[in-house]
Amino acid sequence: MLIAGTLSAILAALHLVLTKVQSEQTVRESMLARDGRSIQLRLLVPANLCGTIIGKGGTTIRRIAEDSKANITVSSQEKQPPGVPDRVVRTTGDAAQLMRAVALLLRKLAANPNYARFATNSVSYNYNYGAPGSNGQLQQGGGMAFVQPMSQGPILAKGPALQQRTEVTVSVPEARVGAIIGKGGEVISQLKTVVGVKIRISDREDFVPGTRNRKVTISGAGEAVQIAQLLIQQKINQIAPGPVQ
Repeated sequence: MLIAGTLSAILAALHLVLTKVQSEQTVRESMLARDGRSIQLRLLVPANLCGTIIGKGGTTIRRIAEDSKANITVSSQEKQPPGVPDRVVRTTGDAAQLMRAVALLLRKLAANPNYARFATNSVSYNYNYGAPGSNGQLQQGGGMAFVQPMSQGPILAKGPALQQRTEVTVSVPEARVGAIIGKGGEVISQLKTVVGVKIRISDREDFVPGTRNRKVTISGAGEAVQIAQLLIQQKINQIAPGPVQ
């Protein structure tokens, strides 16, 4: 499967695909990594810009992998087929880990001023990137996305399917709120910027009645709010498993 489009379109499409993967066993099996449990997604990134997501000595890609808890690798430049302008970025993990990893990778790419000129590139790949199958059709570990950014704003700021505004309030245990805020507010700031939503956390001692849970209110485009919820759940699960309410 090949997904091509703007940053917002790719992330929205990825959310829908991963939701489908979670609900249908046959779809899930088509995207499983070799360990039989994790999902594998492959992104085609212009070779000239891979340095943006790799960073000096690999520091940037390691930081993204640590943050998202996904496994991320970039295909070797030396093994790149002649005439192929892109390298393959492989991300492996569960749905929430992939969403966060891809969001962070796309955000990093969008920050590169040289990336906009790739927006008008056509997508026509008839070669195999070392995956099973032929003509670029991935089967095992079969998700492929080609990123064509049209703007450098929030990843889910535009698009007809994302216009409807919504607001959701979730109940988060007091002990887990720090995972959403992050050191110096870094995590919540990234969520707002990357996904394009507003997030409000109730004051200390302002709990959901009868609980010790704080109120986290997410507002924005409907699809963006769903994605923000998924990413928040992923951060909370790094502390202790269990859904937010």
